[in-house]
Amino acid sequence: RHPAPSSMAWTMLRGILATALGQFLSGCYADTPGFRAPAIPLLTTDPFTQTWIRGDTSTSRQVSHWDGTEKQMSGYIRVDGQDFQYLGACTPPTVTTPGPMKTMAGYDISPGDEIDGPSIGEEECNIRCYNDPTCQAYVMSPGPRCHLKSGVAPVVSSSGSNASILTGSHPKCEQGRHARQVAVHILP
Repeated sequence: RHPAPSSMAWTMLRGILATALGQFLSGCYADTPGFRAPAIPLLTTDPFTQTWIRGDTSTSRQVSHWDGTEKQMSGYIRVDGQDFQYLGACTPPTVTTPGPMKTMAGYDISPGDEIDGPSIGEEECNIRCYNDPTCQAYVMSPGPRCHLKSGVAPVVSSSGSNASILTGSHPKCEQGRHARQVAVHILP
């Protein structure tokens, strides 16, 4: 009989097998056009402590936990006195007051990609639109019902609806220091 391997040996063996399997699978899909893994593990210490990069680049999205919860994790490096961010997306500040917009009474933006349609007032709808980076306009319909839109055309006549197009800009990312964001491409 052989003696039972220690837990450290099992851990090393599992790591080697996982690496080999990963290399095998990446080789299998290397020639498959359009294949993209949904996430890349960034840090894994046990089944419940895992952080993942879910974007196409290391700075396109915030790092997240295995359950999808975003983690505020950033990586910076200084080269020749210039700061670069290589990990994590910056998070813009939350808007708390309505921003500027152009309102067109009696119009709708249709069909448009509707982001969501909660039953809230116009001020809250405006704030939600400014806090959503994909929102370019919103339409208030009877109810009141807020329809966030990702586009500004086509504008069509609609009694009872009022279309509002944002004229200000969405809040910019605040970074602790002035750093240029560089993307590390993770997947093809």
